[in-house]
Amino acid sequence: YAGNYDGSGKGEGVSWNLSGRNPQLLPKPEYIKQEQGTIVVEVKVDQLGNVVEATAGKKGTNITDHDLHKAAEKAAYKAKFDTKPDAPPRQTGTITYFFKFE
Repeated sequence: YAGNYDGSGKGEGVSWNLSGRNPQLLPKPEYIKQEQGTIVVEVKVDQLGNVVEATAGKKGTNITDHDLHKAAEKAAYKAKFDTKPDAPPRQTGTITYFFKFE
């Protein structure tokens, strides 16, 4: 996920924004339908780096398919960020998934 240490970045088909935090794991969602576009998932991350809440369809989303939203949320729940003991108990950020035809 590149040498980006400001809490945001972009990998292959996925980007994130979580102030002062870097991902340890950013799984891609299951691509269950042939749609192309973007789904932005708002995440809440605890101090240990676990995603404890994920809501798809935030600003910047241009895919409306419910099943892909659920797949994006499922992938977001599997994401893991670095531990940060001085972070808020529930730090809010985003994970953005870019769906494209292969």
